[in-house]
Amino acid sequence: MRKNLYKSIIVLSLIGLAISSYLAYSSYSYQGIVCGINEKGSCNVVLNGPYSKLILNIPNSFIGAIGFLALLILGYLGIKGKKSARLIIPLSFVSLLFILYLAYLVFFVLRSFCIWCFTVWVLTAVIFICSMFLTRKIK
Repeated sequence: MRKNLYKSIIVLSLIGLAISSYLAYSSYSYQGIVCGINEKGSCNVVLNGPYSKLILNIPNSFIGAIGFLALLILGYLGIKGKKSARLIIPLSFVSLLFILYLAYLVFFVLRSFCIWCFTVWVLTAVIFICSMFLTRKIK
């Protein structure tokens, strides 16, 4: 069961890394992103808004890409028998807190919605849930 949890973390991290990398690239290249939700381009509002760079003027999407890459590596090490759960759990918890804060900003301050951001938030929450199951004793 533990290997399946690590595999799930790897797959979810790969998806999150791909999305976050796309958003980071779009942020650095100042290109609009594909957002099929509405014609207002709410994804672009979020990506280029005042809260898009919260830490050291680095795009949140780039920080997310680094986080997903770290979770991907830790998941791989977990499959190889290394005790990476001790690092996955706090990293996924901090990531969860960060996305909850970002979700608050997007929904209640910016009053917008970004399907890409929402997808990354769901991926992060599921990775956190998987990491919590890693702490269970397997009989």
